[in-house]
Amino acid sequence: MNHKRRIGFDRRFEQLDAFVEKRSGYERRDFIRHRQVLIAKLKNTKLFGNMDNDQLMRLLLIASKVELEQGDILMKAGDEVDGMYAVLDGRLRVECRNNILATLTPVSFAGELEIVTGNVRMATVIAESDCRLMCFSVGELDAVFEKDRDLYSIFLAGMISDVSKKLGSLNQTIARIKNTVNL
Repeated sequence: MNHKRRIGFDRRFEQLDAFVEKRSGYERRDFIRHRQVLIAKLKNTKLFGNMDNDQLMRLLLIASKVELEQGDILMKAGDEVDGMYAVLDGRLRVECRNNILATLTPVSFAGELEIVTGNVRMATVIAESDCRLMCFSVGELDAVFEKDRDLYSIFLAGMISDVSKKLGSLNQTIARIKNTVNL
């Protein structure tokens, strides 16, 4: 099984502007439309929903693209934290001790809780299909949040909302597993 492959996005506004300016009118419109669609998808999540477009762009500029093939392992329980991931396309399976805890679909997040806690990975995440993800690395996030404490506060508030939703779902999964074991 392969491990994740990273493909870097442009990381600075100047590089991004230069990239867009060098494109033909059609390519430029396509790039801008793609960026607007991505921002709209992220704004529909609990984690990024309260951010304005400029704040989201700052985060998108530090993101790297990760591609997985079916069966690839994104992270293993016990791994050190390298970042958090947003699912753009495909499905990821979250497992712990051979129990399926969740299936992540677009636009879900994996590894976001460990960003805040600093703990090792709590679960193993495996691609159920070919996937396209965005990775927000710990170092890059720390650098952005150090410069923009308001953005960090908004991120934490979104994290709390996202994690509480996941905990409710996880409690249901644990109850289902306990019922299966007790049969």
